[in-house]
Amino acid sequence: IIAPDELCVTNELQYIGTVAIDHAARYEWSLPYGFVIQDGEESADLWVSLNPDAVSGTITVSGKNQCGVGEPFSKEISIRQMPKVEAGPNIYTNCKNNTQLSATSVAPYAGTWRVVKGHAVFADAQTEVTELGLGENFLVWEVNNGICTKADTVMVYNNSAPKAEVEISNLHVTCENEVLLRAAEPQIGTGIWECVGGNAEIENPNSNIALATQLDFGKNTFRWTTRN
Repeated sequence: IIAPDELCVTNELQYIGTVAIDHAARYEWSLPYGFVIQDGEESADLWVSLNPDAVSGTITVSGKNQCGVGEPFSKEISIRQMPKVEAGPNIYTNCKNNTQLSATSVAPYAGTWRVVKGHAVFADAQTEVTELGLGENFLVWEVNNGICTKADTVMVYNNSAPKAEVEISNLHVTCENEVLLRAAEPQIGTGIWECVGGNAEIENPNSNIALATQLDFGKNTFRWTTRN
């Protein structure tokens, strides 16, 4: 019989098979409790699912034809239960780029975190995660019991204040009464230009690139503010 010595209860179909038995027209299988044949019944190749209450036991197969059923072949198979794996509820950081994770403890097995979207730095299940990317960060808590791997995902939304960066120099000299303001577009949230010294009219002030006109003679000061 072709089958692993141990299986885990997962949502994946598992293969169980046998080499061809001489003169067999069909195959008669006996499986432990909780093994459910999904494809290949009475063939040499089975695909089975495992119920949550599947148990260890003996797999047997016999070849059969119009003359009867042959001697069975058998193999012992063990079920290894997976621990409960939960990464915790989705989190909104409330204007911070760090937060506390709350994955389930999986002792004596080891769990590891990895990032599938965004950015994060973390150490273990019950620790603070730092250096989160802006917006959505998808983190996976993955547990291996020596045979199988089970994982769960948590979304951590970092809505900390975006960085405001102006792309023109502090001292900008113009002979015209207008200037083109440039700032880095925020990764998250919105930005707005304001004239905080002198006087000017700002066209489309919520754009990171905006034209300021009707400048006062002398010094005019502009501020770019980002908000999430």
